[in-house]
Amino acid sequence: MLVGAIGTFTEHNFFQTSNTDSWSHKDLQHTLIGVSWFAGGLLGVLMTCRSHPRSRNPIPSLIFIATGIAMITHQQDLVMASHTHFLFGAALVCLGLSTIAEITLLAAGFVKDHDQPALFQFVPVFFMCASGMFLMGSNRDMVLFLINSHIDVATYALILLSFCFVIMFYFYVLVDLYFALAGPQSAKYRALEQHMDRQSTSSQTSTLNHSESHSSLASAAFV
Repeated sequence: MLVGAIGTFTEHNFFQTSNTDSWSHKDLQHTLIGVSWFAGGLLGVLMTCRSHPRSRNPIPSLIFIATGIAMITHQQDLVMASHTHFLFGAALVCLGLSTIAEITLLAAGFVKDHDQPALFQFVPVFFMCASGMFLMGSNRDMVLFLINSHIDVATYALILLSFCFVIMFYFYVLVDLYFALAGPQSAKYRALEQHMDRQSTSSQTSTLNHSESHSSLASAAFV
């Protein structure tokens, strides 16, 4: 939502003073992407506030898919720039679809929501990393460097994906190390939560029995 609010008012000079500041198709698309992110963020925040604390919200996934489709069809003055924007949009679409698939599998019970994430849950993270790499690699200076160096878009995509795999390997090692070191502590937390659940259940049962006894005494007194 914050990114959308910033993008709405920074992608075009609203206080134009000359004809060179007129609206272009890039300004329109970037500004409307900011509007969609702001409106979708508001909807997602409202739905999250009024839903179960452990439920997942699919609205961000829909925003990613819509933004990805817009980036796929986002034409540039350079062919190489259009290809790099296509890669960015494709990564965003894959990110949204994989996140929706993850939410569906979690809701259906095929993937258990344990302390440690399932392997499939790292797929959206990879596409998030890939979309960020493609976005940063789509700037004009980098595109001109690719053209001057005679590097095609397939080679460039493989280079960026290789960096994504290295980054994912590094963070997966960190996450695995964290769960290995914090395993006993998390087990203590689970035992504490189970103890609190048992206490809550027993207190509810005692309250129910107490209210039933009061009702029976009141009925006997009335008779």
